[in-house]
Amino acid sequence: MMCFFDFTGLGSGDFERVIIENIMARAHFVLLLTPSALDRCGDPQDWLRREIATAMKSQRNIVPLMIGGFNFESPAVEKHLEGEVAKLSAYTALRIPVDYFGEAMVRLREKYLDVPLDAVLHPTSSTTQKIAKSQQIAANSAPRAKLELEQAHQDVNRPEPSGYELVLIKGGTFMMGSDESDHEKPVHKVAVPDFYMGRYPVTNEEYSRFIKATGYQEPRYWGDRNFNQPRQPVVKVSWHDTKAFAKWAGLRLPSEAQWEYACRAGTTTRYYTGDSEDDLNRAGWYYENSGDKLHPIGEKEPNAFGLYDMHGNVYEWCEEHWHDNYKGAPVDGSARVDRDEGSVRVVRGGSWSRGAVSCRAANRYRYAPGYRSYSSGFRLVRLPGQPGEPGQSGTEHPGLRFSTIVGLYSTP
Repeated sequence: MMCFFDFTGLGSGDFERVIIENIMARAHFVLLLTPSALDRCGDPQDWLRREIATAMKSQRNIVPLMIGGFNFESPAVEKHLEGEVAKLSAYTALRIPVDYFGEAMVRLREKYLDVPLDAVLHPTSSTTQKIAKSQQIAANSAPRAKLELEQAHQDVNRPEPSGYELVLIKGGTFMMGSDESDHEKPVHKVAVPDFYMGRYPVTNEEYSRFIKATGYQEPRYWGDRNFNQPRQPVVKVSWHDTKAFAKWAGLRLPSEAQWEYACRAGTTTRYYTGDSEDDLNRAGWYYENSGDKLHPIGEKEPNAFGLYDMHGNVYEWCEEHWHDNYKGAPVDGSARVDRDEGSVRVVRGGSWSRGAVSCRAANRYRYAPGYRSYSSGFRLVRLPGQPGEPGQSGTEHPGLRFSTIVGLYSTP
């Protein structure tokens, strides 16, 4: 990725010519905005405003980052963002807490830009120096900041009426199954098209909207404080219950292939964090670390697709019927549905009450479709092209893009 920094890359020569040439030569314009930048945007002669205007006019991908109290929702923004930069506030922006700024810059440098840290944390910025010093630029100082940055520019959709968050899973091929169990054999290649999947299992909060809207029966344990917290996955739902919710939400249950492909996220290990139980501890809640209780969503590390809780916490219902192995299974990512409605269905992922082996990416288990367990829930998927196609309410800049101080232009 070739980058140009507006402070360190100018050198000698005509200022405006160099700026314009570098903007035109780059695909992305990433911009960090502090409160002082607002006044500068209001001055037609200020070089920062001229940079932004040039990037907008040339239709670069503009990615604003807000720091230190800058807020597009402030009444002052309308006053200062006028004329050629008036539409800047319409771009998808990410607010970065000051405490996480140093960590964000380290991630930018190490993973995406491959440039000296001095160029990212510009020495003329006292704010930046203060943040860098306080943070010590520790790579593990604020892991949550890394996740917020990665997820900010994913293709995300929260369709009504459920408000359930779906993220784009880019399709590809992978080796499905394992040699650890006869139920997981034979290992076989599957091609999975693009689809959207829930970032988390469906929660009590989301399921309560469904109950309120439809009058559907409450799950058992709905009144139990151990299982009814808003951000806990809904449990004690049968396969039939999940299908009713999915129909209301305009979504569907995943196929086994979609589920395993999304869980692995390009990995070939037992868990998306590695092969050991210590690795599983980072990714999910299972018998040995759960404290014998269900946990809220999103407390463990996500995978490379930005999905949480794929290992443990709750088993997740899949669309298809149970078969003892993969002989004759589809290789196009579709669900294997070839038995009557009352036949046993597949669940994946393990749970807070099961051991580590049950939480492996390849592990398969089954329940009768009417069975309701305190350790089983579900997450949903959607295919591109369905009504209310995902992506329309997500970022207009798909992919991961991060910012530096004030102005950075980069090639893809």
